[in-house]
Amino acid sequence: SLTQWRASESNRPVSVFLVGRAPIFESGSLNPDGHGQRPFPVDGIYGDLAGHEAWLEPESTEPLRLTRWPGALEASVGRLDFTDMKAGGVAAYKRYFEKRGAYDRGDWKPTARSLAFPTFGYPSLNRMRSQEAIALSSALFGDDLAMVHYKPFTELGALVAHTAGYGAHNRITLGTRDRLFLSRDFVQPHRAQPIGVHLLDGSYFGDWSVAGNFLRATLLPCNSGLATIWCRTRGIDLRPMATGESIGESLRTSINHRLEFGQNYDGPGLFTTVIGDPTIRFFTPEAPRDIRFDPQPMGAEIGWRAGGVSTLIERSDGGLRGDFRQVARLPEGVDSWTDPSPLTEKTHYRIRQLHESKTGRGIVYRWSHGVLIGANAST
Repeated sequence: SLTQWRASESNRPVSVFLVGRAPIFESGSLNPDGHGQRPFPVDGIYGDLAGHEAWLEPESTEPLRLTRWPGALEASVGRLDFTDMKAGGVAAYKRYFEKRGAYDRGDWKPTARSLAFPTFGYPSLNRMRSQEAIALSSALFGDDLAMVHYKPFTELGALVAHTAGYGAHNRITLGTRDRLFLSRDFVQPHRAQPIGVHLLDGSYFGDWSVAGNFLRATLLPCNSGLATIWCRTRGIDLRPMATGESIGESLRTSINHRLEFGQNYDGPGLFTTVIGDPTIRFFTPEAPRDIRFDPQPMGAEIGWRAGGVSTLIERSDGGLRGDFRQVARLPEGVDSWTDPSPLTEKTHYRIRQLHESKTGRGIVYRWSHGVLIGANAST
C-alpha cells in the first residue's frame, strides 16, 4: 500500500506502475484547457513517498484536493488502465505487455524519427508545440530537421509523435473535420501507425478517468503506443530520454525542477501523468553482465564481463535509497575493482556502463541501467 511504501526506508520504489483501476485521487479545481474549473485525476500522489502532510487533513485518510504540489516527487508514476474501454479487458493488457516485451527485445522498434502536427487555431500554441518537438528531436537524433516530419500520427509511424488538435474526451480533430480520430479507431489495426510515445495536447484529455478517454485509448493497438502524456503543461522537458533516462523519470525531474524554481503557475504535474509504463526508455544501453561480488571485512572485490565501454561504480552506505556516490570509473577492458573501504550492513554498490555514440551534435554519452549489489552478496 502507499502507506507501507512511505514507511519503508530501504525498499521504497523508484517507479510506481499502476495496472488497472487502482484508486484515483483528484486535484482541486483547475482549468488548464479553458473548459471550466474542475478536478483532475492525480496519480503523482503515488510518487509522493515523503507523505507531505499538506495532502491530508488531521486524523483523515482522505487526501485534500490540492491545486499545487506540496513538495517534490520522489518516484515516477505511470498507469495502464483499460477499464471502460472498447476492446479492453484482459486481452488488452496482454496485448500491451506483449508489445512492451517486443520493444525491449528489439523485435519491434518504431522508426527513429519524430512527428510534429500542431493544428490549433492559436498560432502561439502551435509554435510552442513545434518548438518542443524540434528540441526533443534534436536531443534524440541530432540537429537534423529532416528527422522531424510534419505529419499526423494517422499517416506516419515514428518513435515520438507531438500532436495538438481540438479534443474531446474520446476524440481529436486534426485541423479539419475529415481528420477526426476517435478512441474506438485505435482498435482498428489498419488505422494505427506504429508510434512509440504520443505527446498529445487537446481539450479534455486530462480527464483520463472517464470512460473511453482518448489518452488511454492510444495504448490499445498491438503495433503502437507504449506511453502517452497530455502535454498541456508548459515547460515539461523530456530531453533526458536522449541520454537513456526513462519517460517517467524525465517527467518527474522536469516537474521537480519547475517546483524548485517557483514555476508553479498551473499546478505542474497535478494533471500530468504517464499513461503506460513509466520505465519506457528510448535508448537502453546494455548493462554490466556476469557480475562477481566477493565481500571482505575490509572491503569488497567486484568483477564483471569486460567490454569496449567504460564502467562506473557507485557506493551507498545508506541502503538502496541512500546517496550513491561515485567511487571508481574504469576504462574499457578492465573487468574488476577492489574497494579498500570497510563495508557496513547497509552498503550497496551500483555498477553501470557508459556507452558512447556519435550524432549530428557530436558524441552522446548514455549510461546503462545500474546493477545493484548488496553487502550481503545478494544482487
